[in-house]
Amino acid sequence: MNVAEALRHAADVLLDQNPDASANEVVNLAYEQHSEVFATEAQRLVADAARRQATKLMSKLSDNEDSQPVLPGLKLPSTIAVEADSGEFRYVRLDKADWTVLERGRVVRERNAHRALAKLDVYRDAAETLRPEMEGTSRTVLEAARRIGLGS
Repeated sequence: MNVAEALRHAADVLLDQNPDASANEVVNLAYEQHSEVFATEAQRLVADAARRQATKLMSKLSDNEDSQPVLPGLKLPSTIAVEADSGEFRYVRLDKADWTVLERGRVVRERNAHRALAKLDVYRDAAETLRPEMEGTSRTVLEAARRIGLGS
């Protein structure tokens, strides 16, 4: 059973026994009847949130070239992000990185740069399409898009 099923069960019970029920009453009954389901879901949500925070932290460490205290004067991040065979990113502290790690970190950065450039190209193309209808006017993107037959 999952949380949605526990809530549905509680709603059915309450509405069978009462002429009406509130959302809070449904939650309270579901929690009372299926506390283990809520405990499991709470653990999953906390673990997911912690994973997201750890990912942001590790990404920040691998991007931060200004506060690298390990080897001052060397313009490298304090950790090097490398992609494992599984597709998961692994992070290696700079002072423990060997040449292979540095090269794999370079590949990750190059791929990110290529993606960013591709996004920039798409953005520039879209802006150039809109330029004739927008430049020197106060038209919005939506107004200009409609004038060239895009949008609804």
